[in-house]
Amino acid sequence: TDNKWECKICIEEAKEAVVTKCGHLFCWACIYEWSQTRGSTTIPCPLCQAEVLINETIPLYTTAELTNKEFKTCQTDHDQIE
Repeated sequence: TDNKWECKICIEEAKEAVVTKCGHLFCWACIYEWSQTRGSTTIPCPLCQAEVLINETIPLYTTAELTNKEFKTCQTDHDQIE
């Protein structure tokens, strides 16, 4: 099947998905590890070789991730009130 959210490094559904300025999508852990193996926070994109700055990747949040974060925030706020 064609997974539009596929990380092009691990070829799995992207976890904690980030997109580069050149428009390619990766798991955060995959692109971070890719940068670590090259010893730099500025690396060539694994797909098109465009310059990628790790601190400029853009996180993509799904509804499930947002709902879970909102729940945790609400739970933390609730715990502090008691």
